[in-house]
Amino acid sequence: MHDASPIAPTWIVLPLAALTAVVIAGHLIALGEAARRGDVPASRWRIRASNGVVMLISVPLIAYAFGIATPDRPGVFMLAWTGVTGLLSIILVLASIDMLNTWRLLAAQHKRERSELREARRVLIERAVALARSRGADGLPLTHDEPGETADR
Repeated sequence: MHDASPIAPTWIVLPLAALTAVVIAGHLIALGEAARRGDVPASRWRIRASNGVVMLISVPLIAYAFGIATPDRPGVFMLAWTGVTGLLSIILVLASIDMLNTWRLLAAQHKRERSELREARRVLIERAVALARSRGADGLPLTHDEPGETADR
């Protein structure tokens, strides 16, 4: 005869599941507010919101699998755990996509910063040359020694 009790006590699983669902919902609300303010890139918001929805769907199924489903009904038990495994796999895939998207956003930010730095360097050199020309012979030197050359010419 199979054991007719669930894996974990229902009185522990259900309150923890409810608390988890509230935390996930709060995170989704905060994420939505940040997206409306423009603090979160749209691509990041879409991925994380999708993952949050999948998590919200997963929490009751996980609670059911741990606290209600029993091995004495093997069809229901296997269906619940197959669903949990599938949803957790989707969560991991979405988390991986989020990681790759974060790397993409970081690379784009670095590219923008390098471009801004090149532009700032160009402007600085132009201003230094203009200043040197405006001061004449006693201004900034317009030449520099090449490697291997001496300073005395």
